[in-house]
Amino acid sequence: NFGVFDHICKFYGYRILYLIGVDDINGMYSFIPKIPENILMSNEIQFALKVWKASSCGEYTTFFNLMKEATPLCASVMSIKAD
Repeated sequence: NFGVFDHICKFYGYRILYLIGVDDINGMYSFIPKIPENILMSNEIQFALKVWKASSCGEYTTFFNLMKEATPLCASVMSIKAD
């Protein structure tokens, strides 16, 4: 069911963005490997992983550019890290 898959991808993406925001690296390393490959390859998860890379490498220009591209809800979750 595409609707369910889409919602799961969005939820997982939000979770990754939240874990980035609260600097829960252990949570990231335990959560990412549990994500099924078909969900891992979704646009939502790939976006969240780009945000993680930018954040973890200190690439704040990239982080804020991604925040501008994000949906309003994703940008809201990303703002946890921006504060």
